[in-house]
Amino acid sequence: MPSIQTDVGIYNPIVRASKPIVPISPQGTAQLCRAEKPEIILYHYRFSPFAKRVVWYMNLRGIPYTQCLQAPVMPRPDVAALGTNYRRIPLVAIGRDIYNDTRLILQKLEKLYPEYPKITASSPDQKAVERLLEFWTVESLFTRAASLIPTNLPLLNDPVFTKDREDYTGRSWAKDSLDKSRPEALVAFRRAFEILENTFLADGRDWILGSSSPTMSDIEGMGLYSQSKWCCVICPFANVLWCHLAVWPFHWLSTMKGALPDDYISPAQFPKTFAWIKRFDEATRIAASKVGKPKNIVGLEATKLVSGSSFAESGEVVDAKDPTGLQQGQEVEVWPVDSGMNYKDTGKLVGLTTEEIVIESHMKDGEKVKVHTPRHGFRIRAANGGSSSAKL
Repeated sequence: MPSIQTDVGIYNPIVRASKPIVPISPQGTAQLCRAEKPEIILYHYRFSPFAKRVVWYMNLRGIPYTQCLQAPVMPRPDVAALGTNYRRIPLVAIGRDIYNDTRLILQKLEKLYPEYPKITASSPDQKAVERLLEFWTVESLFTRAASLIPTNLPLLNDPVFTKDREDYTGRSWAKDSLDKSRPEALVAFRRAFEILENTFLADGRDWILGSSSPTMSDIEGMGLYSQSKWCCVICPFANVLWCHLAVWPFHWLSTMKGALPDDYISPAQFPKTFAWIKRFDEATRIAASKVGKPKNIVGLEATKLVSGSSFAESGEVVDAKDPTGLQQGQEVEVWPVDSGMNYKDTGKLVGLTTEEIVIESHMKDGEKVKVHTPRHGFRIRAANGGSSSAKL
């Protein structure tokens, strides 16, 4: 695997750095706890396209982790035991800090583990590309991808699955609804493939930023494809064999049989993009083989590990100028606004910035934890009809 020059030196996904952990303490942000950090516990199910982003990221950086596999549908008692009602996958526990939402998880892994080689952009223009790709794939294309799931797949005949996804998304997963939205979704993905083929990859480069190895921009861009790669697994809640999403939007749809018509989106029309997808698959396979398989633990074991750990971060602050007027220590409710919005977390406000919300909650065993969510895509309100003294 070739190396690449990054803002911290030479990057090679096979070699782990050995630099000491350096606390991060920019004004107004939390600091890293100086004690040795506890292990990372990733709560996910294997075919989650969002979880795949986190796995790719950790493997490419060489960060070891432990996984606690979950059911693909609710309920998830292992997650509830952590003190959060969050229903989306993945989430990550690092000690008694619980991180929800893939976007925040990746940001925290970047900050909390500076001793591993970075794969994020270093220049302002490349950082902008990275962020724009994130918004494009997560907030635009992913919502279209569900409409491209072939309606003859067995999972769409499973009432447990479809009811769960309707609860998750707030919209119908009936076959006729998916069929009606399919043409628009195909056009959106065709346009996305055209953008990759004719802009980022047009000059024949291997990777989006012109590097010699994949970076975060490739992970974000791969979101357009990852929603097309599927694998066959045993359905734990219906006892049938069916195909599932295995990786992130491009990566997810391009190998899902029947999702993309061959005469509309295929290697014939987009040779550079499909070659990029193939390179990415190979690079991540090699990186994963070098890091080794994650340790698997069950829910009770994971809960005990979290409960017996220290916090990974400290020193969170509430912005005194925040327009909500919420105060540190105030009881608040937090929930996502795009999906899984029926599942709210309640707790004391610990931190509030333009980037992040942090609340104090309690595990089932009574131990205190901090639940972190991004500010973008989440709503925060005073709990129980309390006043926020909003400054508008």
